[in-house]
Amino acid sequence: MGTPISKIYSLLLAIITGLSVTACVYDDMPDTPDKEAEQYGFCLRLVTSTPVTSRATGDTYADGTYNEEGSVNENMIDMAGGDFKVLLFSGYGDNAVLIEAPEFKISVSKEDYTEYIVWSRIPASFFKDNNINSDSEHDYQLMVLANWKSLGGSYPDVIPGTTTVASIKISDKRLLTGYNPSGWYPFENGHKGIPMYGLLPFKAKQRELYLHFDEDGKIVPNLETLYLLRAMAKLEIIDRTGEAIDNPNERLNPWIDKIHLSSYNRNGCVIPYVFVNKQQVTAPTYHTNSNADSDGCYLNNRTNNDRPNFNNRDTVFTAYLFEQDLENLNLNFEIHKRKMVKENWWSTTEIEQEEIQYDTKSITEIITQQSYKGAFLRNHIYRIYVTLNINAKIELKYVVCPWGKENIDIPPFD
Repeated sequence: MGTPISKIYSLLLAIITGLSVTACVYDDMPDTPDKEAEQYGFCLRLVTSTPVTSRATGDTYADGTYNEEGSVNENMIDMAGGDFKVLLFSGYGDNAVLIEAPEFKISVSKEDYTEYIVWSRIPASFFKDNNINSDSEHDYQLMVLANWKSLGGSYPDVIPGTTTVASIKISDKRLLTGYNPSGWYPFENGHKGIPMYGLLPFKAKQRELYLHFDEDGKIVPNLETLYLLRAMAKLEIIDRTGEAIDNPNERLNPWIDKIHLSSYNRNGCVIPYVFVNKQQVTAPTYHTNSNADSDGCYLNNRTNNDRPNFNNRDTVFTAYLFEQDLENLNLNFEIHKRKMVKENWWSTTEIEQEEIQYDTKSITEIITQQSYKGAFLRNHIYRIYVTLNINAKIELKYVVCPWGKENIDIPPFD
């Protein structure tokens, strides 16, 4: 199981012209650099959730800007498993070229594993060796790939001086195949993390990359924060059909037993067509062979006990999904209803009898906001609240919100 993180604030320190592709090394962070000549490097914060930049929409939100904080497992990067790659490119745009650099060292900066330091110190001689004028501003791009091995993938082979940003963006390694959402939760039952991607273009001069440490000896970022995007969307259906107790067989009102999604994409693409730091995507990026499973899948379900935005005993049905066209996509609900009936016409004895009925709803009929009507978008949560009226007919309301880092309170569902 990977090292847990609830919000990963990683500080990435690398060579002025590029970060190496060597394996991560675990070590303790020294209080200060050993030599003044080694006090240069890149230092930034890596966060696995995007900031608040887009509106949540749906039936239960007032108009405004909201994000939904990911759970610990949804934010987690498999650092212990080495499922993490950092690359630094010299230059602007897709033609920027990777240059070799020293290995990374990684330290935990908080006991609860919410923050990490990832760094690589560089000597002043490196600027001269790479013909970087200390007074001139230079273009760089920092790329972070995380959890690509989780769903059977791997990382592209890279060659310093040859590999470009464009070659990573079109690499076949960005394509994941054969995924099945049934039973899949991040970092549970042998599963690993949600694949992520981020790219930070920036300009810097040598003197701006001088390392700084606070009075406690902790390194201070000298670059902008990089925000990663998860390559998956989260579909979440909340059963609020009535009085919820632990054993559904003791319930005398309707409840939902199973929810079936009519299809899902088995294949996905980790890198979106357009990535802008601090922003959510506005259009899907599909695998070159977007292979929908015609049999669909049942959503995973569990009684919620640890999410502050839900009642403690709400049953939560969940699926983590690659981006997918919503046209002709349905949710099929299996609804159970118990009622009291007379044993026979001449007796007043009443017995319980269970009825099962089914109801099918189109996703596009449920999610009516135009921005989210066409497809499940990566790094977004699609949440549907379900109630049943007295005739056990489904009533649905929805919320779509960015999978961000800010805590929000979800308004009560009426």
